Amino acid sequence: MVLRQSSPILSRTIGLCRKLDVHALLWACAKSNPFKPAVANVGAQVLTNDHLRERRLPSTQSFPALRERIGYWETALEHDDPHKSLGNLPPSLYRQQLKQTKSTPNSNFQMSH
Repeated sequence: MVLRQSSPILSRTIGLCRKLDVHALLWACAKSNPFKPAVANVGAQVLTNDHLRERRLPSTQSFPALRERIGYWETALEHDDPHKSLGNLPPSLYRQQLKQTKSTPNSNFQMSH
């Protein structure tokens, strides 16, 4: 099973072994902000996430494994995907660079006694 996810910043193909992960990743891409269009090839079947944009997530009680995997993929996308508003960096790398900038002393700073 192969899932293709694309956005103006990022385009990639992800090989997935479990059909549950295909559906979870389609949901995670659909619910991300901004929306990330994704297409999955499962055998001869082609699945897209366009129709999931406006739908409510499946119930946690009825589909606990699916909801757990959606959460996993949402975290993975948040951690790995670049964002235009962050200078095309993924949030994790942006936060890391921001911490380094804040912890690096300003070379123009002078302390007077």
